[in-house]
Amino acid sequence: GLYLISAKRALSRLAFEGASLPKELAKTSAQTLLVPVFIEVSAHEAGQLRAMIPQLEQAGIVISDFGRASFLVQAIPSYLEPSCIQDVIRRLLDDEGAINDLAVTLAKACKSSKNQKPLSKEAASHVVKKLLECVNPFQCPAGDKIVAILTKSELEKKFR
Repeated sequence: GLYLISAKRALSRLAFEGASLPKELAKTSAQTLLVPVFIEVSAHEAGQLRAMIPQLEQAGIVISDFGRASFLVQAIPSYLEPSCIQDVIRRLLDDEGAINDLAVTLAKACKSSKNQKPLSKEAASHVVKKLLECVNPFQCPAGDKIVAILTKSELEKKFR
């Protein structure tokens, strides 16, 4: 048979379980944005967001204060699209417990991201090895399948 693995979903699972990422991804785990994302929130939310900054930075989100209730996101994890970051911040502010499940929030945002770069052979091997060490290697945190299996008979049917 043939095993097909979604790199984006696998990376989401590894990030969720705190597994180490391949060296090439760890080096670029945070991508500096060419144009920072401007976020404006209420005064109350600004206080909440300021308190979250250390945890966000640990997750690869570099955000800085830009006034009373304004912020600039200057870098994000490489597996996220810049267009997703406002949704991530909004989810964190709307759900007080979401910061405790930051990996889940990022995984949900990652699910909507469309721009996944191909992995090198070495990185792909590392991801598969680490994926097999996960508690649940077959589902990403958002609940989607990571691995699709095509059996020998299914492959033969496709080439008849």
